[in-house]
Amino acid sequence: MITREEYQRRRDALFARYPHMFPKAARVAGWDIEPGWLDIVERLCADIDAIVPENEKEHLLVVQIKEKFGTLRFYLDVAPPRIDIISPSGVVSGSMPLSQKRHRAWLEQVDALVRAAEQESSKRCLFCGAPGKLRTDQPWIVTACDEHADTTAGPDW
Repeated sequence: MITREEYQRRRDALFARYPHMFPKAARVAGWDIEPGWLDIVERLCADIDAIVPENEKEHLLVVQIKEKFGTLRFYLDVAPPRIDIISPSGVVSGSMPLSQKRHRAWLEQVDALVRAAEQESSKRCLFCGAPGKLRTDQPWIVTACDEHADTTAGPDW
């Protein structure tokens, strides 16, 4: 198990390494995972960054990372901004979002990576990262190892 300080250092390093994925406003509000899945998230971010073309990275935003129903949830926003200009006469003009066709190849790859990471989290303890299993005999559904099976204990920090 890592210390709270190490966890925060690694999380902050992730934010610094991928500022296009984690703008300052989203860094705290959208982050809610325990230390056991940190390496899954670090690897996922690196894999996503390697797939997305440089000119498209500004359109990729991590909205939320959390645990839900015992597994990792990794939510992305990949919609490019749209600018609408309304004239005094009410005429609207604007730039249309990039076509889905242009995004399709890397979006499918990113989706597959996210699904694989979410699946991996169902076999790794949320608290320590050791092999675990999805447990439904607790007050809530959680993936935990035998040591952390009593989810009321939480991380040892």
